[in-house]
Amino acid sequence: MDPLRLRFAGHCLTRHPFRDPADLVAWLGAVQAQDFPGARWALGLRLAGVDDAAIRRAFDEGRILRTHVLRPTWHLVAPQDIRWLLALTGPRVQKANGFSYRTNGLDRTRLVRGAEVIVRALEGGRHLTRAELRERLVAAKLPHGGNAIAHLIIYAELEGLICSGPLRGRQGTYALLDERVPPTAPLDPDEALGELTRRYFTSHGPATIRDFTWWAGLTAAQAKRGIEIAGTALASREIDGLACWFAPSVARTARRGRPNVLLLPNFDEFLVAYRDRQWTMRPGTPAAHYGLATPLPHQVLVDGIVEGAWRRRDGDDSVEVTVQLWRPLDRIGRSALAAQTDRLAAFLGARATMTVAGSARP
Repeated sequence: MDPLRLRFAGHCLTRHPFRDPADLVAWLGAVQAQDFPGARWALGLRLAGVDDAAIRRAFDEGRILRTHVLRPTWHLVAPQDIRWLLALTGPRVQKANGFSYRTNGLDRTRLVRGAEVIVRALEGGRHLTRAELRERLVAAKLPHGGNAIAHLIIYAELEGLICSGPLRGRQGTYALLDERVPPTAPLDPDEALGELTRRYFTSHGPATIRDFTWWAGLTAAQAKRGIEIAGTALASREIDGLACWFAPSVARTARRGRPNVLLLPNFDEFLVAYRDRQWTMRPGTPAAHYGLATPLPHQVLVDGIVEGAWRRRDGDDSVEVTVQLWRPLDRIGRSALAAQTDRLAAFLGARATMTVAGSARP
């Protein structure tokens, strides 16, 4: 069993069964999205015939949402999933945020008070930016130094009170969850746990329990219980000494081979959704390439392995792509890299230029 071949299929990178961003996000369970333009490109890589404008429309219409869930970071989620995902994972994220809340002067009373101020500010269908919410929170004499404002907003998200509203230009806004998303029937805890477990291993498998607990922010005991609930939808196999779980339904449809070259955005689920990265990272690959602070924050995959980094600079009607490769590509690889750049340009509706910065391994 080639684990990367199955992962490419589950991630919809070698097959593209979805044309609706909401269907893809639901399939994946959640999509890490603190870099919002990068997250849109992550969806674009997996969708058939969908460009950035279409994904932005889906977001503005509330057909995909952005909120803090699973771990202390933003994710894209489907509206029908947001409430049960928050109910399942929100309490553990709140606990994980406890130290940051206290460091920013936010005790329980101030967190609740901040949430009340935010809810009142958004009532009646108002969609406000973070800066506009900050004005309300400062006026209410709540802590606002350091990261206090961000954490007050995160708390309200995790409590299921607010979520993303439509974009205002390039700025995000917030909306009341109950005004943005129609009521949905709650899932009982076991049903929610089983559903999240099934979706993760179906779309991300083969993966380990350690991978799943990292991605979902759950305990090993919860992961094992989730696998038990998922039942025959999942199967297990030992691969390179690791006990892995996957969906037989995806294994049956996986194509032979792997994509030659992919320009993945930073925090792409294909890389960041796993604790163990032995199949995608060569020994010595710098972990810094998973962050926003590097000059070239995105990853170049060659035959499923991280073999370089890249960045994009978006203009009004152009995109400049800079690539650094850690080993030279053959003729087929160079052609595939150029095709990826063209695909990004088509996704953005822009003209593309590409510069290959060199082949020195960091």
